[in-house]
Amino acid sequence: MLSPQFDKNEQPRAAVAIIEIKGPDPEYLLLQRAINPLDPWSGHLALPGGRCETHDCDLIQTSIRETEEECGIRLERGNLVKSIPWLAAGNATGLPILVAPFHFRLHSRPRITLQAEEMEKHLWLKSSSLWDAQTCGEGPLSPLH
Repeated sequence: MLSPQFDKNEQPRAAVAIIEIKGPDPEYLLLQRAINPLDPWSGHLALPGGRCETHDCDLIQTSIRETEEECGIRLERGNLVKSIPWLAAGNATGLPILVAPFHFRLHSRPRITLQAEEMEKHLWLKSSSLWDAQTCGEGPLSPLH
């Protein structure tokens, strides 16, 4: 959803990958950003992704490149399920950016190699836990392992 700070014709400048592991209870990858006083999203949960660079042929390529850089997963265009409508992110930081999310599906968990400067931890979140009343609610998140 666009915020008032964006023109309706503005294009996304960043992309993220929503990585699903196929199965009876699909899992989704979340990353925790490393603590960095210069990063406005320091310590936040995130999807792999980042800003478009001039050598990226499109935003799908941005999400694929950034995913490999941040967590070592080599996605392919053949893993792409669908693109998701653009979102405005970073409004609370005063650094708003339009982000293009892309949904990728893999058949098994890949090996994770985090880029330590940017990412501190990762978590595979089961789809069923999103709907479990015992795991949903308000309050602080438990640390990732």
